[in-house]
Amino acid sequence: MRRMLPDPLVRMTQFYRQKDDGTQFRGSCGQTALAVCMAAARGAPSDFEGVGELMIRLTRAMITAGLAAPNGASRLTALGAQARAEGCAVALELPYQEPLLANWREILRENAGARPIVLQVARGEALTDAETGAHDDVGLHYHAFAVVGMQDDGLYIAVDSDNPEVLRRFQVYHESTLVDARPCGLLMLEMQR
Repeated sequence: MRRMLPDPLVRMTQFYRQKDDGTQFRGSCGQTALAVCMAAARGAPSDFEGVGELMIRLTRAMITAGLAAPNGASRLTALGAQARAEGCAVALELPYQEPLLANWREILRENAGARPIVLQVARGEALTDAETGAHDDVGLHYHAFAVVGMQDDGLYIAVDSDNPEVLRRFQVYHESTLVDARPCGLLMLEMQR
């Protein structure tokens, strides 16, 4: 049986353009993953535009607070601070450490599909979908994505905002693919609905 976070699970690209002024950030993978996780934890927003606008708002707030670069790039600890500022209950935060603590695999196995997880990896370019072969950009480093479930066969279900198929389908990653991507941070939210 597949374990997934409850709907709404919104597949979101980090290249979303703000509906009113067209603002777009090129380094907001962390805020995109956080917006997907917040929506899953709270049950809202429940649509593409709502999650996209949440991502833009999070990115702007973090830039204003000095927690993100002008392009939106931020550290995992900054995402944790913003999640808390937004009223989210953080279940676990493993700040940047390369390589990540040895127990990250157990944490994912136990919680994928039960709690929203932002996973940060050092080598985003290593992320290749096990079912389609679609992969993130060559040269992509220090990338974050949302882990939203786990299949019976142990494959992880993700919303990876840099994957070219993110708007069509969830991404599916082998644990060995995650190992190759070198996890270096993890932020897990509590369900709040």
